[in-house]
Order: sequence, then C-alpha cells, then structure tokens
Amino acid sequence: MQVNKTNALAGGSAGINFYPKDRTFAGDYALRFDLFVHLGDAAPSEHTLVGLNHSGTATNRVTQSADPNGTTRGGDGIWFALGSDGSDARDCAAYTVPFPASVPVMITNRESLSLAEVFPAPPYALTGSPGNAGETPTWTQVEFSQVQGQLTLRLNQQVACSFPNPTPFTSGAILIGLNDQFDSIGSGGFDGNFVVFDNVRVLTYQLAVNRLVVLPSGQVQIDFVSPAGGDPAEFQVEGAAQLPARTWELEADAVISTEPGGYRAIVPKPASNRFYRIRNVGPAVPSP
Repeated sequence: MQVNKTNALAGGSAGINFYPKDRTFAGDYALRFDLFVHLGDAAPSEHTLVGLNHSGTATNRVTQSADPNGTTRGGDGIWFALGSDGSDARDCAAYTVPFPASVPVMITNRESLSLAEVFPAPPYALTGSPGNAGETPTWTQVEFSQVQGQLTLRLNQQVACSFPNPTPFTSGAILIGLNDQFDSIGSGGFDGNFVVFDNVRVLTYQLAVNRLVVLPSGQVQIDFVSPAGGDPAEFQVEGAAQLPARTWELEADAVISTEPGGYRAIVPKPASNRFYRIRNVGPAVPSP
C-alpha cells in the first residue's frame, strides 16, 4: 500500500482507508494483523492507520501541513496512526472526530523514544519505529482492541496505549490504511515508502465458561476460555448472592492461571449459594 507519490503541491497530503464490505463489529473484540513497513529513500515519514468503530463511508486522515480548507473534516470512529520513522513526534497517536464538521483531534500520543523496547534497532531500522530499510524484513504484530469500554493498542504483544473510550463510537467497521500527513512526496514503487498488511482478522474478546465444579477441597473450580488470549492478570472473578444481581462483588481470593486450551479460576467455596462471572478487565495501563 502506498499513498501520495505524485502531488507535492500545497494540500497534497493524503490518506487511504480500507474497510470490510458489509461487516460491522460490536462488544468486546480485537483487530489483529501483521505489518511490514518499508522506508523509502526520500521523505519516508508516513503513518500506518488502524481503527475501530467506523461507519465505513468516511476517509479518516490527519495533515500536519497547512490546510486552510479543512480537508480532513468528516471522519468518525477511533484510530491510531503509527509513524514509520520517528521523525515528527507523532509516533503512536490516537485520533477521533468529535462531530461531523470537525477535523480530527488527538486523544493521546507516544513518541518513538518511549517505544524503544517495542522496536529495538536492530532488527528495525530506527529505535522506537517499525520501519525497515535493509534486506532482512522485520514484521510488527499489531492489535487494537476494545474490552469493557477500554481501548488498547498492542505492538509486538506489548501494551503501547490503553485508555477508556472517550467517544460515542462503540461499534462499526474496522479500518486499516496509510496516511501521508505532509504535502511532500517520496519515491514510488519499491524504492518508496510502503506498507504491507497480512493475516488481518477480527477476534472476539467475549469470554465463555465451559466447566464449573466443586472440588473435594471445598473450593470452586471455574474453567473458561478467551478466544483472543490474554494474561491471567487481565481477568477477575466476580460473585453475587442472587440473580439478577444488583451488584457484582470482586472475589479477591480467587486465583487464576493458564491451562491447556484456556484458563482456570479457583475460588473458596461460600457458605451459601453463590453465582459467579468472569470479567476481562484488560491489561495494566503502562507508565508514561
């Protein structure tokens, strides 16, 4: 995928969005793919796009060049723009559009210096960025998820950003794309900047309990699965004395571990009837 290789005039910054046809998603889910970013021999600074909860009818992009006519207005959803070479201080930025006539606004951002552990050089061309410049390709694993209203971006299985969804966009189409945020152009073809997406898929984060037994030790064993995976620390057991439950209480003594094919929670057996549920609370928010 390439963008903006011919128009170096004012207003030439551009973006391209790809959406699945007639497919929308809601609830707890994740967009995952493998990403290869090739740095061109000139003006390589571009941004890979990954987004959730879009209408599928708008072009979402950002420009850092002068834009007196507001050509980036009219987007929707929430998306991340991942810089290719760490040259513009917007290396891992999340955006949304607060209302239809608005230009995109930034929700949060991490600069490349804070992503050194995610993108070490080598094998990447530049520390803190996913770009490649040599003959040995290094791919990046990307996941953008929403779980219980929490939006999380993982890069190479590490949490890059995580925050509560501050927008009204909670369902819709997924987005992959490319954004050149500057009017300048680079080389085209294989000498230029381009990205490759592979293994694009959507996974559910909805949990399923497949077994509940009372052990001879007097404990309750709950076996469950999470199709999108996750660390045991991302789950918690909650209990209630009756259904429907007015409130669910955290089972603080529960111990959760991984098992072949899923997870297992061990909870002390209560003295009276107790109803349980497993909740995905998401990853710990990284320190700035």
